[in-house]
Amino acid sequence: MAIDFNILDYFYPISLVRQRRLFEASQWWPAGRMKAYQNRRLRKMIRHAGRKVPYYRSLFRKLKLDPETIRTVKDLAALPELDKETLRKKPERLTAVDARRYRPVRYRTSGTTGTPADLLLDRHANVLEFVYYWRHW
Repeated sequence: MAIDFNILDYFYPISLVRQRRLFEASQWWPAGRMKAYQNRRLRKMIRHAGRKVPYYRSLFRKLKLDPETIRTVKDLAALPELDKETLRKKPERLTAVDARRYRPVRYRTSGTTGTPADLLLDRHANVLEFVYYWRHW
């Protein structure tokens, strides 16, 4: 992804410390605890998408699928894969109706696999990326 790196975009001390602590602690969690954590986060994300993202609201309605039935990674098989064409052609349908409250910033991928795509990244996404690289290094 071609992101213009600006340290101030990633500098949220409390969020950084919390995310770093989670990364450090979770690497030692037993597999069952990690899987439970991942499933909780997945359910939260799917619930949000089903309520706030027009594309997914419509998709769940079309499939006659309640977002609450998506509880684990295996359940994701009930959803069609999101293709790059949809991402590029209808970005507004993939943006949560309350996205502005998170003050996202628009970024553009480099397009190494074809046409570039625009993405919205908020503070939490920046913190997560920063801590990911920090942990990696």
